[in-house]
This record gives sequence, structure tokens and C-alpha cells, in this order.
Amino acid sequence: MRYWERAGGAHTWREMLASDRTMLLRRCTYSGRPFGEPAFVETMERHFGRSWRRWGFEKFAASA
Repeated sequence: MRYWERAGGAHTWREMLASDRTMLLRRCTYSGRPFGEPAFVETMERHFGRSWRRWGFEKFAASA
């Protein structure tokens, strides 16, 4: 409980978990798509011989 409070409490965690980047991570997790910048996803596509739908990670990479 102390860690949670030191890390910002309910307000901070609520904001973090509602962020667009977290939502994109969840979408990737449930779909099996790699989470990362376009170059990373392209490497994984070549390695596994398949392609994944693009979901606009680029706007998250630019803001990170």
C-alpha cells in the first residue's frame, strides 16, 4: 500500500491506465501484435513471415 501511495495514489494510476499508450499496449496484447515502433514491428513481420495492422504507434513514439 505504501508503494502505491508513493507512486501517486489513485489519481496518478487512473490517469496512467487510461492513457492512449496503455490502450494501444492492451490492443496489441489481446491481438498478438508486437508493441513498438514501426521499425520493430517490421522486423517482427519479416521474422515471422506475416503482417500486422498498423494502429498509429507513430504518434505515441513522437510524444514519448
